[in-house]
Amino acid sequence: HKKYLAMLITSIGPEATGVMSKFVDEDTQKYLKSIGGKQMLAFDKISGLGQLDALWVEFLFTGRSEPVRKIAFELREREYLTVPEVQKLNGVLTPENQQKLMNYLLDQSAVWSLRVNAERHPLVRRYLVAMLQRNQLPDKVAADKVKKILMELSGDPDKCLTK
Repeated sequence: HKKYLAMLITSIGPEATGVMSKFVDEDTQKYLKSIGGKQMLAFDKISGLGQLDALWVEFLFTGRSEPVRKIAFELREREYLTVPEVQKLNGVLTPENQQKLMNYLLDQSAVWSLRVNAERHPLVRRYLVAMLQRNQLPDKVAADKVKKILMELSGDPDKCLTK
């Protein structure tokens, strides 16, 4: 609870910490002091599924495009190890295979979360369309996945802005 509140407060900016800390419980105030007001969502690379949730919290709270961009960048081309492939390994995962499995899980979660949030929030759709139109996605694989999400929602990525 206190970490999520701190995440929200620090995502607004340093000026919010002092103001907002007056409205939270004592444990959260202590936690905010212990992190020294540093922005909790300041990471460039997503390394775990919990960070996807944190990025969506930041987007929902601020409306900024940066969290959506970071999630869309997870759709880039990488080496994957799917769950059926892991099962064939009889539970023996090397660190390299663990990373490949995490790549797969992040990719699938990112696709799902972008689709669900693009359906619910027109601003997410606008950000995805803008990234496509401006060639701001990291590679063709990511662009194709974003196009597929938008096509599922509207039948035409250019028309999704009017939905």
